[in-house]
Amino acid sequence: MGCCGSQVPLDIVSDDERIIFQKQLEMGLHKYKATSLISTFSSKEIQNHITIRGFIEALASLKINSAFLSYPSNPINCFYRSIGNSELIEAKKLKIACALLGQGTDDEKLAQLYKIYVADEKMKVTPAPLPMMENAKFEKMIRDLFAVAIKLIWVAQGNDEESMSINRLRAYETKLVGGIVSSIILTKTAILNIENGIALEDIKVKSGKLPGGIKSLVHPYHIRQFILKQYRAIDLKSAAQIFQSKIKSVFDKTDEEEIKPVVADTTILFGAEMLTASVEELDKPFSCHRGHTLKWYNDAPFYYQEAYKTWLISCDACKKGFSSGCWQCRDCEYDICEECGLSKKMIPPKLKCGENKELMWRCDVNQFYAANYNAFSYTCNQCHEIGEDAHWHCRSCLFDVCRKCGEKSGYKFPKSAFTCKKNHPLTLESNIVDLYMSKFGGKPLCDECRAAIKSSSQHCQECFYDLCEACSIFYNQPIGPHPAFVCTEDHVLHYFDSPSYYESVGLPKSFRCNGCSQVKEEECFHCNKCNFDLCNDCADSLATYFSSPSFNRTCKEGHLLEWNNKVCKNYQGGLYVCKKCNEQFSGVGSLSCAQCSYDICIKDINKD
Repeated sequence: MGCCGSQVPLDIVSDDERIIFQKQLEMGLHKYKATSLISTFSSKEIQNHITIRGFIEALASLKINSAFLSYPSNPINCFYRSIGNSELIEAKKLKIACALLGQGTDDEKLAQLYKIYVADEKMKVTPAPLPMMENAKFEKMIRDLFAVAIKLIWVAQGNDEESMSINRLRAYETKLVGGIVSSIILTKTAILNIENGIALEDIKVKSGKLPGGIKSLVHPYHIRQFILKQYRAIDLKSAAQIFQSKIKSVFDKTDEEEIKPVVADTTILFGAEMLTASVEELDKPFSCHRGHTLKWYNDAPFYYQEAYKTWLISCDACKKGFSSGCWQCRDCEYDICEECGLSKKMIPPKLKCGENKELMWRCDVNQFYAANYNAFSYTCNQCHEIGEDAHWHCRSCLFDVCRKCGEKSGYKFPKSAFTCKKNHPLTLESNIVDLYMSKFGGKPLCDECRAAIKSSSQHCQECFYDLCEACSIFYNQPIGPHPAFVCTEDHVLHYFDSPSYYESVGLPKSFRCNGCSQVKEEECFHCNKCNFDLCNDCADSLATYFSSPSFNRTCKEGHLLEWNNKVCKNYQGGLYVCKKCNEQFSGVGSLSCAQCSYDICIKDINKD
């Protein structure tokens, strides 16, 4: 059918664009026989009005037309004001959109749509909204158009049709369509919230809750930024791979391969900035919404644990969860994972050995050297000083970096300084007994182990919180490389000489590791309150898991697994069965799916 008849003129594509598109047709469009897209247009119309770039522009306009015309609170104008651009959709983009949308909507509606935008552009008047298409019909149109778009671009760039498998197509479709649907809900909600707070409550009442992510969208900046990064359909790396492949040049007479970008910025499949963003911007480093330069923090999980009582971090680019070092703007609470940073050529300044492996924070190096090399200290490979404390270490090549050198490189080590319940610092009080006798008429007790304090204590002058000498020694022992090193009661584990401690209280020197149930006699990670012990092998397994750039382990139903240190409390008798080794475990966490009662024990969490 005619797209909009004579009501919407379509002579909008330059000669250069026609030539380029004709060449792209030669390279693959007819080879693919994409009749589902081009059957409604004559050959002349194809040459004059459709380009690959135009197709993506059309999808941009489709997104805005369908999503923002349904609310009575002038959503088009709201959107204009929120991004500070009253010329969001110029006539050229609209005309291309009308041409492509002609397959799914009637001429009269498209002509009316055209008139609305022209009026809004020229006279700056508020248009009356058009009825929105039903959600199912809108999603089907989006899915159909994207399916064709993906295939067209794939083949037009010289790829074999067969290499676009059904699974690959479905994966792209799911990512693209899912991104659009969530963006519609969130953006409409955010726009209405700015113009009319009652609307937000109305949505909350109707749906029972606010859409996920609304917290980060209530600021006008985020409404604009959802186009660029907050809810982009595909990330930069995927965009470069899909839309910018190496092809034989048909524009030159050379045989050299070169990159031919199809659109200016393929991360923006529904936004006005698509035409102004350049391909070079794909490689620009991430920055927060205020433009601050991001800094690499190796202690990000500890920062999150202290600030937000969780060690799980969500990347603001890919939305994946992780719990390791990352790029951060701590002023703006903006986080970028290592993988997304690498896609922008942001190389983290990690401590590495001579074999280019990242060093890990370890507490057991001296014990390892003593057992295997009859050495009871280490030598820092940077300053060459001898040390005996916990530090950064590579087990495969025996490379060591002391705390001082690590801090000079910007690395922060996990600190175990103990405080009172209100986080006040403790100081040594040598006359604590006399102080308590004069003030309270009795001797002080340790607030942790409840033993009588006979001499000095670590003391809080504000709260009168005290630690005996034995507890002071324990709580100042080094802690693990990640805040997940806790017992089932969330007490922080400290690296401790458990055999000597057990012997001093009249118990056998050996202990049964809570992680693997093996009997050990070695220094380990210990909880002084619960007598919880984690051997070095289990500690290595846990540290390796949390050093991963992102979490991607799932149960058989595809649910993401999460580390749960309290998982045993969910089972009758406090026992769970590991799905990998079929052994029973109690009093220790697991990599768990609560929905499916699926658990992997600590010693198997890194096994496929």
